[in-house]
Amino acid sequence: MKPFIRYNLRSGQTMAKRARTRTDFAIEYAVEDATLTQGMKAKVADRIQRLAGGYKDIAGAAIAIENMKGTKRNASYRCRLVLYIKPSNVVAVRKADTEAAALTEALDAAERQVRAQRERMRVQYRTKTA
Repeated sequence: MKPFIRYNLRSGQTMAKRARTRTDFAIEYAVEDATLTQGMKAKVADRIQRLAGGYKDIAGAAIAIENMKGTKRNASYRCRLVLYIKPSNVVAVRKADTEAAALTEALDAAERQVRAQRERMRVQYRTKTA
């Protein structure tokens, strides 16, 4: 017997397929004394969409890149990435010599945190149902 699948008449997709491809969250950018190219924005959007693939927990993201050349720091740029995710938000702050390096490191750190959080949720669910 086949499982019951709802069909959405407006989009022509099944509800299950639409839930898997959900990428309707907003990504906010705040850049101070730095440049953020369209290629970097596309890379960020692609990585966050791949991270959200198959899950409904990500609601949005905010990225702030600051130039820290006036301060007495080794790194020139600081990137703060916030993923609005259920049940608790994920924040990753990384410093590097270039905007792209800081952004890439922050994305890597946020991905690790999201995967760890999802694994904790899976373990918690397994122990409740067992």
